[in-house]
Amino acid sequence: MYKKLIGIFVCMLLIATFAIPISALNKVYENNPEPITEDEDVPVWEVDDSWTYNAVLFLNSSSPNQTLEYTIEAEFVLTVVDDTGDSYILEGIGQSVSGGVDLGLLGLKTTRFSKIAAQLQMRKTDLGLEFWNQNMKGILLLMIGPITLPIPIQLEANTDVEFNPTWVITPFPLYDGKNGTFDDTELMHTNSFIHSFWGLIPISGPDEYSWHTGEVPYTCTEEQVTVPAGMFDVFYITGDHYYGENGHDYYRTYYSPEAGNSVKESIHIGNELETTYFSFDLELISTTYTP
Repeated sequence: MYKKLIGIFVCMLLIATFAIPISALNKVYENNPEPITEDEDVPVWEVDDSWTYNAVLFLNSSSPNQTLEYTIEAEFVLTVVDDTGDSYILEGIGQSVSGGVDLGLLGLKTTRFSKIAAQLQMRKTDLGLEFWNQNMKGILLLMIGPITLPIPIQLEANTDVEFNPTWVITPFPLYDGKNGTFDDTELMHTNSFIHSFWGLIPISGPDEYSWHTGEVPYTCTEEQVTVPAGMFDVFYITGDHYYGENGHDYYRTYYSPEAGNSVKESIHIGNELETTYFSFDLELISTTYTP
């Protein structure tokens, strides 16, 4: 489970999870979106379409002998860099990264030299995720309890993930009242590692492993939601997976036809003891996409 969660952390900061400068022209929607009047099919993206999100990640991979929690916040920009062939290639850059790693008595705090980058391959027919690479590296500061020490620690975490079958959590075409079940998907992690001081001190990996999402029932309804980019009419897709006495994993996707993507996303993975292992939240700040 520790390796699974480390894989989730270094690749999802994110899942589902998105690279152009913030200074590029961004489209911000007015607070009067048009209502959805018909079934919504998969959008068509073009090179340089981009989405900027507020992203918050929490990860708890503690064990009886070790405390290990991550809390990361970033402004994440996802950009289409290739629209040829049957898949889109997207690159993501995390900016204004803040947060840290709690190791119990000790910890690490991000600095302005901490960077997050990603590359995703998404199938055009349904925006299903086929591959992602996630890399985080930079300089962090050592902490003892709440006290930050001026001791820099270089850290890099990386993973490549392939999906079999393609991971689909936006079930196009979308319409009010739709329901079904997301297929079980195997996430195959390769080249997963965490090391410090430019590889001189290995912390984890390199590892290769896999895990399954399970079959997750979902429903789709028309809703309205407000995010930093404005107010949107959306298709609200909820997926819930219950197990054991108290285990509950869930997906929450607010897909907007106007934005051509999710304007809000929430993913939660826990265990039967109601402990949160992983949570990931996105809210759209702006986009250059035009329907």
